[in-house]
Amino acid sequence: MARNSASFEDLCDSLYRSLYAHLCVPVLEEEQIDPVSNDTCIKETEQPGKCFFPVGTAEQVFRSDELEQLFNLVTISEQPPLTRTHTSTLITNIIERKLLPFLATLIYSRCRMKALRTFIHYLVANDTWSNADKAWSKLPVNNDARLRRTLGDDVTANTFINHQDLFCAAIIDTNQEVKHDFRRVPYVRERLIGQGSFGKIYRVVIAPQHFKEGQQLSNAKEMVIARKDFELNTHENAHEKERDVLREILRNATRNDNIMKNLGSLQIRSTYSLFMPLADCDLHTYMKMNPEPPGSWERKAKILQCAVGLAGAIVHLHTALESDKFEKLSCFHMDLKPQNILVFIDRETKEEQWKLSDFNMSRVKTKRKATDDHLRLHHRPDIHEFDKVFRRASDFSDASLTEPTFNRRGTGTFLAPEACIDGESVLAESDTWSLGCVISVVFTYLYGGATAVEEFTALRSRQGLDRFFAFSNANGPRKLRDAVLSDAVRKWFNELRRRTMQENQDEGHIFEDMITFLESKVLIIDPSKRRTTKAEHVRKNLIVAFKAYDDLPQGLVSPKQTKFLDRVATFVHHVLGQPEFEMHPHDWVIRLPNPVRACEFGPKAQLLVCVTDSVITAYSLDHICLTNNFRDLITCGTMTPDMNGRIWLSSVGVSREFIVAATDHVEFDCHIYHIPNPDSHTSKLEQLSHVELKLPSIHKVALSPDGEWVAFILHHPRRKDGNGTILIIRRDQLKPTQSTSSSFTGSSTSQSSGSSNNSFGDQIPLPAPAEDIRDLKFSAINALYAVVKPRLTSNIRENAMTILAWSHQDGKRLNLQPSKILHDGQDDLLQGLFTSFAPFNLGLAYLVVSQEKRVVVRSWVYDRFTQSKARGYRLTKVILEDDDRRVIAFGIHEANNNLRLLSFPAPSDGRNLEIIDVAKLPRMTPRSKFSASLCSPSGIAKLQPYVWIANIEGHSVRMIPVCRDAHGAYVC
Repeated sequence: MARNSASFEDLCDSLYRSLYAHLCVPVLEEEQIDPVSNDTCIKETEQPGKCFFPVGTAEQVFRSDELEQLFNLVTISEQPPLTRTHTSTLITNIIERKLLPFLATLIYSRCRMKALRTFIHYLVANDTWSNADKAWSKLPVNNDARLRRTLGDDVTANTFINHQDLFCAAIIDTNQEVKHDFRRVPYVRERLIGQGSFGKIYRVVIAPQHFKEGQQLSNAKEMVIARKDFELNTHENAHEKERDVLREILRNATRNDNIMKNLGSLQIRSTYSLFMPLADCDLHTYMKMNPEPPGSWERKAKILQCAVGLAGAIVHLHTALESDKFEKLSCFHMDLKPQNILVFIDRETKEEQWKLSDFNMSRVKTKRKATDDHLRLHHRPDIHEFDKVFRRASDFSDASLTEPTFNRRGTGTFLAPEACIDGESVLAESDTWSLGCVISVVFTYLYGGATAVEEFTALRSRQGLDRFFAFSNANGPRKLRDAVLSDAVRKWFNELRRRTMQENQDEGHIFEDMITFLESKVLIIDPSKRRTTKAEHVRKNLIVAFKAYDDLPQGLVSPKQTKFLDRVATFVHHVLGQPEFEMHPHDWVIRLPNPVRACEFGPKAQLLVCVTDSVITAYSLDHICLTNNFRDLITCGTMTPDMNGRIWLSSVGVSREFIVAATDHVEFDCHIYHIPNPDSHTSKLEQLSHVELKLPSIHKVALSPDGEWVAFILHHPRRKDGNGTILIIRRDQLKPTQSTSSSFTGSSTSQSSGSSNNSFGDQIPLPAPAEDIRDLKFSAINALYAVVKPRLTSNIRENAMTILAWSHQDGKRLNLQPSKILHDGQDDLLQGLFTSFAPFNLGLAYLVVSQEKRVVVRSWVYDRFTQSKARGYRLTKVILEDDDRRVIAFGIHEANNNLRLLSFPAPSDGRNLEIIDVAKLPRMTPRSKFSASLCSPSGIAKLQPYVWIANIEGHSVRMIPVCRDAHGAYVC
């Protein structure tokens, strides 16, 4: 007896270990930013509280040999034997009756032999096996009297109940809604990849044998899919009819290849999960990840082919659905936008397909009469609104994951006008409007890639809200009769017409036809007039455009051509009624292998430094100024961080011959480079020193024009107030052998204007964290300025930015009186207080642009403080000419979004600025990331200055030169 008991325990231990080897411990994946490398990494966290055994575990562990040993030990352990049933019969019964999971739960619960004996007696050895027995024994079982009788006592029954959930992980059934109070779900891994106002989206890895298609478990291996979780309304039977209709929509919709396939749903208590194939990305992300416009007619045709499929999906939802009672259904998506258009890329063929997703905002109309084609959307029994089924996420706050659509009467970019006005009915024509908006974005991408899409977005946003229409009565209640197609949209459409027709007439005609169709048939404010245009009409027009591209000769898209030697194109400015000059520069493009983070000009634009994460490249522009030939661009050299894993900061100091660069290292890490003769083709970049100090990390760098002084803004996250410091030091004192100690001295906010007797290299405390220093610049006379952004208060008019300044004269540092610039309460409250800063070249003074319209001049020499207004313009960047008499500015007309080159006299009083509009800068908007500098080539007195513009475009820098004639006028 004792030997049998020991053998039984040994066998149970062995079976337990075999089961445990199959236990799946789910992993939660979270995207994080590595603080050292700044790279995105995945943090993995095991979730032992959610562990489970995949389906089939018991069948893999309990094979015939193990079962025979177990039954022999149990049935002969007492005399007389518990049962006379032959062991082979017991094996057959337990397999055919599908009792192996029950047995596995007993073994994993570490049950006693008595429990196994009674289990075999009541469930395995029993000659009869009814449907009731079959139903009762299927896990999970209830903790009732029969279970206690089957297992022999309460203790074993309770232990069994506590462990059976491990063997009851849910199985996802295609096109079926599985509803149960599951305590285990079959997710091997899960990662949050998106979030909206109604739910969260996860990338999940499903365990083998937990996905069911038809009558079979179809995933022999792990399966990667997407899961969207919703919170149901709290009442158990709330809006059950809407849920029934939603199930019908999901079942019907998957018959169209361009509608996201439903892989099943799972309801566990109040959480409702929808499963679907995992897309590569959505259309919004796709355009960002592929910023360049399609480079061939074939690629453009492929994208339009995808758009045809998208329109076909809308047609299917509107016209081709049917309930299980053979009623005609029309589904109105109500949330059509690029974020809800998922992109799938075939791994082998690389073919792309767009699929429509996200029906949680949809509405469905049941058509009971053949003539009932245009029922209005009021609260009638045959209108079902899916947003009633789900609760909005109360914790939705992370806008980085996705852009949520606002409520039905909201302000979403792609919503139709009637969807934003209370009391207006919404039906198929609202989807038609949204589809037209999406198509206009797609054509924008065809022309100019992600940059053009962003420009279009920025132009629409200038009206206050980013949408395709506006209200003429901005202050009164919203009325449909007050809505008009956005002026920004009209201007953009006209610009697309003009640009495409100039560059290629074949493509220009394609754009002309589509834009005319959208303006005249789709983007119509009155929904009753728009109703005559169906989604099918949009689809047919897209097919025409697709065929037109497909018929063009295959090959690369022709380079964009402009007239007058790529210099100037003129056309009538319809708003101002006067000629407008637009610059079309040479195709002067610097291409780099990685995305460009920043560009910085040296004094007089003799050097240009381009910064990527891993490489800094220095160029000399002197010869281009002389020859007007971009082939004369001199590459002086490239710089990489000496230590692996470190990346360059975008802030870099540049003088005529020196460059000071810093990395993102957690401690002070800077590199100093020298270019002995920048205007020589033979001059090469050389590293003077690499300085690492036991000081805080660097946030910003500035280098004086003569290369003598360097300033660093340093982080101090561990200081009690969190404020940063500024380190001002002679360049030649920055050596690897320099002492690593440094003391704090002076006060950036001191009212004293006396000299400081402290040695150079001491850190000066700042009144704000390093991140709040918006600009750091030396002037031509080595005065140093730091712009501190305001600390927000409850009253925006109390916010002030601070200008800190230091002068270096006769080897001493002079602390100048800090100056504060307050919000004057008159300009646009939505604009940031700080816009742009420029120091004067010849004196202790500066010019700062505030709120894009106010120009403030502060002079310590003359104790002057003036401010002027830029009427009719918004300024984004300013630089001063060498004599400080004139300002070169970049800005826009308030009426449009094209960046322009402007000029005006340096303000000396409070009168409005006399702005001269020089030219429009092509393909540049206020959101363009660029640097600009005046240029005076050395030794060539007769050659007047240039304005050099370095516009960052992804992996490239487009160089735009503007010269000045003998009369001082800037021309192309």
